[in-house]
Amino acid sequence: MNCKHKESNSADKSPLAKVKDSVEIAVSKQFESFCSGCHGQQIAAFADRKWKHGKEISDIISSIKTGYADAEMPSFEAAFSEDEIKNIAVYILKGIDNVDKYRKGPDGYIYASVEKPGYVFRLKPLKK
Repeated sequence: MNCKHKESNSADKSPLAKVKDSVEIAVSKQFESFCSGCHGQQIAAFADRKWKHGKEISDIISSIKTGYADAEMPSFEAAFSEDEIKNIAVYILKGIDNVDKYRKGPDGYIYASVEKPGYVFRLKPLKK
């Protein structure tokens, strides 16, 4: 595993970046409060599944808004604003993207690149 430290601190963040961070925190709390009871606490576990109603942004927004009574998924159209629904859908898509980073390559090894504040981690096989 290669680890490169990136110089960064929260004081260097732009006001827009700070707003985006606070929105992401709020959205993760909404997911935890309203979604995790059925879909699980970890977004990665939820995102790593078959998406029978589609996994495009429009599909996820529609699922959140209208729900699926036959699958016991309630509608959240009255509970959330349009922006909140879109933000939750984006949060779920980020989870899907993160899960996709950990897919196995054709050789059976898992390849990944993960960024955390201040660090970049790259996982790669050393030898077969």
